Amino acid sequence: MPKDKDHGTSAPVPKRTLLDVLATFEPLDEEFPHIEDLELDEIDLQTKERAPRSGKRSSRSELGD
Repeated sequence: MPKDKDHGTSAPVPKRTLLDVLATFEPLDEEFPHIEDLELDEIDLQTKERAPRSGKRSSRSELGD
């Protein structure tokens, strides 16, 4: 904390907001790849079990996990 020369006390430094910090960043010159939306599992809220769904289901190995 910087000292206040007139009063001999310390004053807190104002905090910067996230927007203040982000405003100091330079724009990115990169292209980001498109990320496909994954199909969500349906969940039965009564039993909290996943309902079976039609179509191909991705395995963890296909998702990179």
